[in-house]
Amino acid sequence: MGIDNPSTRLHEAGVAAYGNNIDTDDASDMNMFAELSPFQTALADIRGDVTPARIAPARIIPALRSMPEQEIPGGGDLRFRCNGEAYPATPAVSSHGGLTGQLNDKGQPASYRIVGYTPIPS
Repeated sequence: MGIDNPSTRLHEAGVAAYGNNIDTDDASDMNMFAELSPFQTALADIRGDVTPARIAPARIIPALRSMPEQEIPGGGDLRFRCNGEAYPATPAVSSHGGLTGQLNDKGQPASYRIVGYTPIPS
């Protein structure tokens, strides 16, 4: 989507290695990447064999809740934390703020700006 950072380079590498007919100039696939990648980021410190016991909710939920605040992949330094404190009334929400985009002449995002972001308390 015209932005060069580690997240978009990882996305492009994944598309090159595993994708087929994916238009990386379309925001849809990067949006999906940005929505799913935080889950991987939040669980990156889980070690050992992936077994049903290791990936049971009783193990994953504490790992998610204890993670430090991290950048949302593809989010231009918009950050998230899965501890239920971003909006306590809706504990599945893990970020304050959002991104706005400036569109280019083809109607695709050309630049982004973070709006409404504040750090999420521990």
